[in-house]
This record gives sequence, C-alpha cells and structure tokens, in this order.
Amino acid sequence: LAEAEGLGQRWLLPTLHVACVAPLAALGEHERALAHATAARAVARCQRNVMGETQADLALALLGAGAAPAGADDPFVPDHRPQLIETLVAEGRLEEAETELAVLPGDGARARARRARLTGLVLAARNVPARAEESFTAALGLLEGAACPLEEARVLLDLGRLQRRTGRRRAAAARLRAAEAIFARLGARPLVAACAQELEACGLEPPGTVRLGLTPQEYSTARLVSSGLTNRQIARELLISVKTVEYHIGKIYTKLGIGSRVALAAKLAELEESA
Repeated sequence: LAEAEGLGQRWLLPTLHVACVAPLAALGEHERALAHATAARAVARCQRNVMGETQADLALALLGAGAAPAGADDPFVPDHRPQLIETLVAEGRLEEAETELAVLPGDGARARARRARLTGLVLAARNVPARAEESFTAALGLLEGAACPLEEARVLLDLGRLQRRTGRRRAAAARLRAAEAIFARLGARPLVAACAQELEACGLEPPGTVRLGLTPQEYSTARLVSSGLTNRQIARELLISVKTVEYHIGKIYTKLGIGSRVALAAKLAELEESA
C-alpha cells in the first residue's frame, strides 16, 4: 500500500486493501481485516471504481459485514495475461502476443473490450493503423455504460497515440485529454504523465522544448530517460522501437552537449527550476 501511494498508483489501493483481508482474517485479526475492507470501499467509491467496490463488497461479505454483490466475477485473482500481451507487443514478440490473445477469455463487455484493445495494440505494432483504430473504437463502444474507467482511459490513451502517429494531432489531443482526466481522478500518476508526454508530442500543448532545442519526441524521450527508465521501457511507453529510442538519445546528447543520462537529468532539473 505504501509503495502504491509513493509511486502514484492510487488506483491500485482498493485491490491492495482487499488483498490484506484474507491473511488478517485467517490470523483472527477481524477488526484489522474489516478496516482494510472498509477502506477499500471508501477509496473505490471516491474513485468511482466499480471493480474496486465489487472487490470490497466481496471482502466485507467474507467478513460477515455485508452481502456479496449478485453476479460478481472473481476479482480476487486478476488475470495476468492482458499485461503479458502488452509486454510481448512492446518487445516486438507479436506472434507470441497473438498466441496469448487467441486464448484470452472474452465473456462479458469488459473482457471483450479488453480483448479489442489488445488486438488494436497488436495491429498498431504490425503497422495496420486503420484496423487498429477499428479495434480501439470497438473497445470504447463496449465500455459505454460498463463503469470501467481505468480500461476506458487505457483505450483512449492507446487510440490517442495511434492518431498522433498517423498525423491526426487534434483528434489525438482530444482523446489524450479525456484519458488524462480519468487517470487523474483515479490517482494513476504514471499514466497521467504518459498522457502529458503524448500531448506534448502532439505539438498543440505549450511547448516545453524550445529552450532545449529538442523536438517534442526528443523531449518526451529525454523526460523518460531522466525518470530512470531503460531504453526498452521508453520504447514501450512511446510505442516506438528500441533503436529509435537510441537514435533520439544520441540526438539529444548532441544537441545538449552532454554524454550521460545523469547529465541529461541535471539539464531537465535545471530547466524546471528556472521555468
């Protein structure tokens, strides 16, 4: 819980509070278990996080403090496969991603929407933007009224990235701003930052690159480098190849007259202090 707070991942708090319930209950620490379940429900309601509320209600039911929600999935065991597919796509292992995608469950609107979003990521990586956009749009349609804000915002972010890469900057900015607002409400700070980087790369936001003489893409790369991400992680965030990241870093070093990641972080810190 402390790590999630410190890393700006507050959207995870309901799930993490619920994860504390079973071991405490097993130890007979009923009051502490109940406190975590109650905290999970309070945070989830504040975030309008329906999945989190379902988890909390199930935990409260297990503690005899409420009724289990009707027709609930089993939210205590999250499926690792969607994240695995995203990782495989980011690493360019598209055949493996498609193999995992083929066996991903697709029951229910939320599951079908997740499947459509992941299909869009694979298609975008295969440079089939029209079909990728169809998949992302289908995912948004499935999420209408489904009360899955995190999944909706992820689709909006992916669609915004795709539209920016295909030259539709204004359309991309609209999607990215919508995603940014949802992530901010959920307390998902790293995803808010990802939206901000994409918006800056659209070239429609107030420029943060002029004083450094960098392009928007170079500036986005520089910010990720200074935050401690590896080249592979940066490639995943920006939906570009590792070689492209290396090319951008080389250009950044040349333009700024530096030769290390530490020096780059210092340059950006200096820019922010004087802004």
